[in-house]
Amino acid sequence: MSNDEQILLYHNYISGLGEDWEKTSNRFLSKYRMLHNLPIHKIKFVEAPRKHFQKRIWEIKSETHGKDPIFEWGDEG
Repeated sequence: MSNDEQILLYHNYISGLGEDWEKTSNRFLSKYRMLHNLPIHKIKFVEAPRKHFQKRIWEIKSETHGKDPIFEWGDEG
């Protein structure tokens, strides 16, 4: 998926169109790292991805000992 497609996917998710994609039973975006190459610096006008996924980032860090970040650009910023 291209970076622009990941931006569109994130905007669809955050706007509510994809609210079921990250519910506890699914977690498609974080489990399968569907936003891994998301260019964080290009996200404007909506909640920052690192802030939005903060709780899930900490869960994944504890499960993987920090070796499997959600975002290619790093999970802290």
